[in-house]
Order: sequence, then structure tokens, then C-alpha cells
Amino acid sequence: MEEIWRRTRGDARVLIAILDGPVDLSHPSLAGARLTALGGPAAACRGAAACGHGTHVASLIFAQHGRGPLKGVAPRCRGISIALFPDDPARPGEVRPCPQSELARAIEAAVGAGARVINISAGQPGIPAAADPRLRRAVELCVSRGVLIVAAAGNDGCDCLHLPAALPGVLTVGAHDERGGPSEASNYGKAYRRQGIVAPGLSILGASPGGGYERRSGTSFAVPLVAGLAGLLLSARLEQRGYLTAGDAREVQEALLKSAAPCDLEDHRECRRLLAGRVVPLEAFDLYLKGATHMDQLAKNSLPSSAADEAVAAGYAEAVAPAGAAASGASCGCGAPEMARNAHPDDDPDDEPAAAPEVRAQTRPAGARTNRPPRGTRPSSCDPLGGGIVYALGELGYDLGSQARYDAIDGAMDEGKSAGNARDLHEFITQTGGANLHYASAVLWTLNHDATPFYAVRPEGAFARETYSRLLEFFLDQINSNAERVSIAGVIDGAVTLMSGQQVPVLIPDLRSMFNWKTADLITAVAGKAPEEAKARKQFESKLEGIRGFLDRIYFELRNTGQTPQERALNFAATNAFTLEQVFESAAKRDLQLDEIGVDRSPICRPDSDCWDVRLIFFDPADALGHARTVYRFTVDVSDVVPVLVGPFRSWAVR
Repeated sequence: MEEIWRRTRGDARVLIAILDGPVDLSHPSLAGARLTALGGPAAACRGAAACGHGTHVASLIFAQHGRGPLKGVAPRCRGISIALFPDDPARPGEVRPCPQSELARAIEAAVGAGARVINISAGQPGIPAAADPRLRRAVELCVSRGVLIVAAAGNDGCDCLHLPAALPGVLTVGAHDERGGPSEASNYGKAYRRQGIVAPGLSILGASPGGGYERRSGTSFAVPLVAGLAGLLLSARLEQRGYLTAGDAREVQEALLKSAAPCDLEDHRECRRLLAGRVVPLEAFDLYLKGATHMDQLAKNSLPSSAADEAVAAGYAEAVAPAGAAASGASCGCGAPEMARNAHPDDDPDDEPAAAPEVRAQTRPAGARTNRPPRGTRPSSCDPLGGGIVYALGELGYDLGSQARYDAIDGAMDEGKSAGNARDLHEFITQTGGANLHYASAVLWTLNHDATPFYAVRPEGAFARETYSRLLEFFLDQINSNAERVSIAGVIDGAVTLMSGQQVPVLIPDLRSMFNWKTADLITAVAGKAPEEAKARKQFESKLEGIRGFLDRIYFELRNTGQTPQERALNFAATNAFTLEQVFESAAKRDLQLDEIGVDRSPICRPDSDCWDVRLIFFDPADALGHARTVYRFTVDVSDVVPVLVGPFRSWAVR
């Protein structure tokens, strides 16, 4: 690393995201680091389990040289911290797990912020086939956008996999000891041998909240060493050539895998514990900058789900809960603190003098693993992600946040009325000419998928009163079965806790984007009146079926939280179904049926815009070989809170 640091210590144009517990940004080792919490001030960080884990991980990448005993791997890269894992109030000293869908949301937020490398020192036991679809899509987004995910292999010490580390396209990191031997706690498996390497993971010195230092062991602390190294490789390429491409992340991954030191253990049966080999930083650095990598290697690293399934030890798969909770390293065995030692400054002679550090001893022995919380038993909350733009579809709901608030509103209502009854609540707020409208701000209005909240909608600003009135109007339509869905665009600002204990992001809506509709009525309005003539009626019915099929796929098969640019473009297309009428009318005249829906970045876009092409691919059912396919494409600009269509739709034939 000393040789690499003489060439680069990172470039601020390379952003590394840390998805973990909160980070103590006031720690002396991070003074001067270009590290911020995504969306605003960092979550409270006062020595708790989640904060200790997050701070330790962050310091291994961003600790400034000359500020203490630590030398972060990439101290001059820029970083963002996304606080995913809070402490578990029911289990003192443990970290509350986070559902895979929230981990996916954090990955998408990191990509949206411009991250080139994402550090995930966390995971849940599982195989790729058991992963939440949202998590799989988030990883695929990273692969397509040139973002490298570096994730922990896990610390169960068995031939078993963790998610997201086992997903294709992720760089898996296990741990080895001071002599390069395999860590007994580090997981291994066939999938990991094709896409994973091992790095130092025992007795790793890092920062602890409050200004101290401690040593911890586990794959959690091997991950940031590799993620930081990846940041250095990208920094050197950027300094060498002046720009980065989407292919650079794949080349970094391949360089790290191809340069790994092969197993030299006498007992060859233990080689599987070293995955593809030990990381060799300088060789990876030279290999990457020389451009000696081969782009076809990454495809070989992607293990089919069936092969991953075979890699799970007998009986272990029974413990895997699909779409369950991805716990932070502290709670899943991805890293436990141990006795601190040898914590003396070791700084470059040309760096600033180091202050005498406070080193705190921990009583947990080396290699100890904490008790794992129940897997996949219930969804758990995550700390807020802030600042993102959203265009979401869903159904309205409400929550009163606490029993005290419920009682306060319920007590103000007439006898026989209940705050738990949607119609009673609506009548109470809107009665007497809006005299009780202020109670609307005491209600947590939620945007739901199948009665599960994923945003709390909180109007703010000059048009807050009008926005609350619009929400109440939509709410009544939904109560009376006059509407099924709403569209809401806005920005994320913090999070709130519902009465169930679930924590959801707060969405501040833009009044311009708020619409509600009933699918059948929308289709009728779009398609118009049915013609009398038989042939025309057949085409009309085909058009109706096409529009209904498209909307159903958006609502159910492709439903999402509307956070990434692709999702916002897709949701906007579903809201503006009148544009689709032209597409499906053209397809109906040719007896075509919808096959695929896709969203790609538009190669041509207006200045200061963010344009995405929504593609609808149709096939001719009369063509048994499926050769006749037609693409319809229209462009959506999602640079503003409320998206806008750009230009007319286009179509062409493909084979």
C-alpha cells in the first residue's frame, strides 16, 4: 500500500458509498475527510453497536494519514455514509436487521448520488434464487451503470452463502489472518470462488465512536480494505486518462480477481476457504493500469442460481428466509470487536504529527461472533435516506404514529366515531367547512403497496393546505371505490416511525404531480368509445387489452418505490397513459401483443436534462418462430421533480 500511496491516495471525483450503521464524523481520524452523511446531518452516533460498526468500517477507507494510528486506504476519495442499521431496542448491544428491500433502496440511493464503489459490510444467509427481486434489480442497476458493489462473505465459517455477496456482479470479500491463512469464521462456497477474494480480516484496528480506537475481526472489516483499494484504482485511472467509463468497474473487479495470490496451503482442501485467492494490492494496481484485463472474465464470475443452490451445505438452506432481514456485520457475525493492541502512530514522515490516540480495550475475544437475531421473521426499519427525488405509484393509507396521538384525535371526535375508521376520520377532518383541517397534519398519510406503507406523505411549503385538501379528496375517492391508485412526486426528507414500529421515509409531495384514478376508467378515457364496425371493434378490444396489460405489469410485476431514474420514467409513463394510447392503437392494428418493457438511458438529451427511453417490445403471435418484433419508444426527462415527455413516440421492426 505504501507504494500505491506514493502514486495516489484517491481522487475526490471518485465517490465511495458506505451502507452500514451511522458514522461518528467527528472522530479525529476523519477530520478533513471528504465524508458526509447522505441527505444531511448524520444519525445520532454515541458509541452504540450500530455506530461502532459503521465508524470502524468508514475509518478503514477514509481515516486521514497523520491524524492518528490509522491510515485509511483511500483517504482522498469522496465518501457518503447511508445509515441503514440502527440499534435493536429489544436486544441491547445488537443491531436491528434491515429488510433486503431497504438495502436495495440504499443501493439505488448511492447510485443516484454518483457512487462508483459501494461498501456493504453486511448480509443475510441466502442463495441468489432467494433474494428479494428489488435487491436483484438494484445489483443489476449497478452492473449496468458501472458501479462496483463490494460485500462481505459472512462469518458462519461454513460452505454457505450470504446476500448480497452471492449475487452475480458483486465482488465478494472473505477474511484471512495475519499470516495469510484462511479465517475459520469466513464463509466459502463455489459462487464465492468465482467472484470473491480474501483480505486481512483479523484484529483490524479502526476508529470507535467518541475518539478512540479498537480492533475488530470479521469479513466486515476486510470489505472496506478492498473497497478502498478499488477506489484507488479508479482514482489512478481517472488521473491517468481524465475520465471513467461504465466498463471501469468491471475491469477493477477483474483486476482484483486475476491478480489474487493463488492458494499455497499444504492442505489443498483448505484452499476453498481462500476463495479465488488473497488480494495483492500492488499487482492489482499495476494490472488494472496496464489494461491487461479481459472483459469476458466477469461473465465467467456470474454463477447461475442452480449452481449457487448446490453450493449450500445440506440442511443450511432450511435456515434461509427469502426476502428477510439483511443484518449489519455486528449482528450477523460480520465483525466482532476484540482486544486492542499495538495502537501506536505509524505515519508518513511528511504527514502532520499524530495526536496521542485513546485506545479502548474490548472484552470480546478475537474471532468471537455475536448472537444472530431471528432471520426473516419480520420487516425491520432502516434509518432515513434523504434528498432523493421520487415519482411513485400506490394506494393511500394513514397511520397515527403513536397511541397518544390516536387517543387525542379519537377523543376529539363525536361519540360513536373512531379514528380507526377511515370514513369517520375523513368526515371529522373535513366537517364544518374545513374547521378541522389542521388535524390532517397530525395524521401520517402513507403511500402503500398492498396495504404495506413505503412512504409517509407530508405536505410542506406555501401549498401545504391545498396539498392536504388534495390528499383528503383522493382518500375519499378511495373509500368510495371511485379510485384505486395515486401518483405522487416529491423529495425524500427524513423518516418517521409508524404505530407498528416500522420506519418509512418521508415524501414531501409536489402538488403538480398528484393524480388519482381507477384503472378501468383510465383505460376507457384513453381508448375512447367502442366502434360499431366488427373489424374495428376487434382492434379496439385488442388495444384495450394491451393498455390494461401494460398497466397491470407496472402496478404488479414491475412495481417499485419510484426512486431511480428508470423507475420514475416508467411510473410516469403509466400515469400518462394517454401517450400509450397511440402506441397500443398502432400495435392493435397490426395484431401485435406486448412482450417486454425496458428503460434505457437516452443517447441524446437536452442540456441539463436526464432523459430515459421507455421501450415497449411487441411480438406477432401468428409468427411461430417469434421473428417479427416491433419496438415502440418514447423519451421521458426525469431531471425535475415532475417528469416530462420529450418528443413523439417512435417505432421500428427488430428480429
